[in-house]
Amino acid sequence: MEPTATATAVSWFSGAFLVLLGFGTKFVSDWFQDKRTLQRERETRDALRRDQLAERRANFQRQTLLELQEAVQDLVRATGAAHVQDERMFRETGRWQRQPLGEEINQQIFLANRSVLLLTVRVRDQALRDAVSRFRSISNQTESLDNLRSNASDSELRSASFAALQNATTLIEQIHERIGELLRMLDDEETELVQTRDR
Repeated sequence: MEPTATATAVSWFSGAFLVLLGFGTKFVSDWFQDKRTLQRERETRDALRRDQLAERRANFQRQTLLELQEAVQDLVRATGAAHVQDERMFRETGRWQRQPLGEEINQQIFLANRSVLLLTVRVRDQALRDAVSRFRSISNQTESLDNLRSNASDSELRSASFAALQNATTLIEQIHERIGELLRMLDDEETELVQTRDR
């Protein structure tokens, strides 16, 4: 082979090699870039799913807390109505809680208690669950003083019922305050989530 032919062959082979090397490099570079793009897309989808899940949880808690607040108020009203009935009968008869509650008040207490119980188990905050449980217990004491009935006078029963009602009133303020705190925390977390998304 002539030197020129050898140089041409070497030049051709090195040119072909460089072209193939360029294609190979481009292929590897594209593969890594596609892999990084897929990874970023996967991370974005995962973050979006986490955000959506957090938003659903927050909305569920917010709705539960608002409904619980209403249900607790319904129980307060029903308990108060029962207490008024007992007071009226005490003034007429001098006897405390010796007559059954009226059907309407009895139904109100039952429905409010049921709603409070069902909503309370959905609340994530243990302190609020405990406070509502204590409130239900004290609220029920205003109408169920069986532990005192056997040896207590009607005046003592009335006083115990009134004391339970006062305790329930104090506790209801704490419950509403805690619900307000939790709602504000949910709003703050939601605001922070939106700000994080916007960055």
